[in-house]
Amino acid sequence: MRRLALVLLLLAAPAAAQTFPEPLSPFVSDFAGVLDPETEARITDALVAAREDPGAEIAVVTVGSRRDWGAHVSIESFANGLFNAWGIGDAARNNGILILVAVEDREMRIELGAGHPRTWDFPAEEIVHRTMLPAFREGALARGIEDGTLAAIDRIARPFAEGLPPPRRSPLAWLARWWPAVLILGGAAAIIGLGFRATWRADHPPCESCGRRRTSVARRTLAEATSEAPGQAEVTVTCRTCSHRSVRTAPVLWSDPARRLSSSSSSSGFGGGSSSGGGASGRW
Repeated sequence: MRRLALVLLLLAAPAAAQTFPEPLSPFVSDFAGVLDPETEARITDALVAAREDPGAEIAVVTVGSRRDWGAHVSIESFANGLFNAWGIGDAARNNGILILVAVEDREMRIELGAGHPRTWDFPAEEIVHRTMLPAFREGALARGIEDGTLAAIDRIARPFAEGLPPPRRSPLAWLARWWPAVLILGGAAAIIGLGFRATWRADHPPCESCGRRRTSVARRTLAEATSEAPGQAEVTVTCRTCSHRSVRTAPVLWSDPARRLSSSSSSSGFGGGSSSGGGASGRW
């Protein structure tokens, strides 16, 4: 049974790997085809000018669904992986910005380069929820993307380049927006507790000899995973009750999105920047 499970994991590994599209241009990559030529030209002109002043690399990307490009569990993971794979922004300043819209998923994200402190998430959030999503809900995707792009240049890229602080978030505004979430914290805490229990049980498998879960698990990589094939690890389970020790091998799935196109970032038209996950997301 274990051998069968291992074979199934090895066969499924290539499908589980995360993939990303190659950029259509260093400015606009409209894979979903939602921008008319005139709007795309205006956005491109604005992004070209932004590279000169204030010196920021901004990429606008539309896709049908993030699931078209592999096992991306969220818009945040897809945006962060795409940002790092393309290397958006200056490598030294990490001032890049990615505006990503997944049309069929009805979700979007503004991903910020690692050089932006998390205080810059607030203006990104304001642009998402006050500029882009209202237009998207009206069915005006092209207008929302264009307005959001111009807002990102004026309210994030330009003041950041000038060394200005981001606008401060009002505590009352935060409460007015997020009060429904406060009402479900109790249920969320219960779910998280169940998740921790499930994680603990997974990290402490029952001993093959005595059945107790007082076990410790150690992993040692035997072969690194690549984008073409999974790797292999040696897993040692030791029981603290009866001292039984078992050793098995397990596949290591390739899961580092930044590696897939790391060699292509120098030819993609971007400067090799990276993101640490800052930004804001939204759904419509």
